[in-house]
Amino acid sequence: HCPVAAAATVMFAVSIYTAPVELGPVTGMAYPAALLLSTVLPLVFRRRFRSMINRWDAENGDATASSFDPDSTSLFMKEEDIMSSSLSASYFPESLHDRYSEVEFIGKGGIARVFKAKRRKDGVVVAVKVPINFDETTGRLFLKEMRIWEGLDHPNIARLNSVNIFPVPYVEMEFLETPLSAVEKPMSPGEAVKIIYAVAEGLGYAHSRGIIHRDIKPQNIMLSSDGTAKITDWGLGKIMSDGNETTIIGFSLNYAAPEQVAPKTFGHPDERTDIYQLGIVFYELITGKKPFSGAGVAEVTDEILHRQPLTPSEAGAVEDIFDEIIMKCLNKEQKERFNSVGEFKLALRNIVFRMKNMNDFFIALNHPVQ
Repeated sequence: HCPVAAAATVMFAVSIYTAPVELGPVTGMAYPAALLLSTVLPLVFRRRFRSMINRWDAENGDATASSFDPDSTSLFMKEEDIMSSSLSASYFPESLHDRYSEVEFIGKGGIARVFKAKRRKDGVVVAVKVPINFDETTGRLFLKEMRIWEGLDHPNIARLNSVNIFPVPYVEMEFLETPLSAVEKPMSPGEAVKIIYAVAEGLGYAHSRGIIHRDIKPQNIMLSSDGTAKITDWGLGKIMSDGNETTIIGFSLNYAAPEQVAPKTFGHPDERTDIYQLGIVFYELITGKKPFSGAGVAEVTDEILHRQPLTPSEAGAVEDIFDEIIMKCLNKEQKERFNSVGEFKLALRNIVFRMKNMNDFFIALNHPVQ
C-alpha cells in the first residue's frame, strides 16, 4: 500500500500547487508565503520527523510477546536498546557526557535508570543513576532515596560515591555487575546461607540507624566480583522516625508482606517487613521457587493474605534444616516473626551446627557459632 499512498500524496500536492487561485490584496501575499512554508518546514524539521520514525521503530520494530514485561515502565520493549537508539541523549543527560564516557544502559530500578559508565577523570567504572523523569514528584522521591542511602556505609550495602543535583539530579555509585536475580537457583545451602547472612548484616545496620528497606528482593541484591552480597535501591526505604511520609506507596507483589498489601488488617511495615522479605528470598534461593505463585495479581494477593505456603522442603529444598527459620520469617502476623534481624542471625548461626563446612565461614566473619 505504500507506493499507492505515496503516489496519491504526490498527486494531491501537485493539484494544490497548480490549482488556479484568485488573489486579493491580502491573499496575494499570504498564499505565496504559505506555499513557501509548506516547502521549507519539512526540511527544517526533518531531524524531528526522523527521530519520530526511529522512536516508532524502537518501540514496535522488535516487539515480541516474549520480550514484553507487563511490570516495566519502559518506552521500549527491549530497554537495552536505549543507548543504541537516537534517543540515547534523552535518557542519559547530555550534560553528563563531559564527566562520563562509554555509557551503557544496564537496568531500571524504581523511578530511575541505571547506566554503567567510565569516569573521565580517572577511568574508574561506576554506575550512574538518573531519574526517569525530571518532574517535581519524581525529583522529590529521587532525592528522598538518596537522603536515606547517603547515610548508609556498610560492606553489605552498595556504596554511593556522590550525590548531585547539578547539572541534573543523579547519583554515582559503585558498579556491581551481577544481580542475585540473574544467579541460577536453587543454589547450594551453603551459598544461600552466605548470601542471606550478608544481606541480614546490611539490614541490621540500616535498622540500627532507624531505616527500613521495604523492597528486599533478588533484583535489589547485587553481588560484587568476590561474591559479596550488597543491598541496593532504597527507593521504598523509610526513616522510621519520619511520621510524615508523603511518598507513593509501592512494593513488588511477589515479595510483599501482608502488611504492605493490607495495612488496615496486618498493621504498618516495620523492621519485620524486611525480615519477611528476607525469608521470601531465602525460600527462593534454596527451592528455586517463590512461596506464592498465583496466576495473577488477585491470586497472589489472596495467597499472601490467606494461604500458608509449603515449607521449603515440601517445595523442593534438598533438606528440611531451614524450614523452621524460613516459615517463622513468613508468618503473616508481624509479632510471630523474628523481632529483629539480630534474632534471625542468631537462629541462622545455630543451624550451622548441623551444616558441613559452614562453621569456618562464620569464624571468618568473626561470628563463631556458640
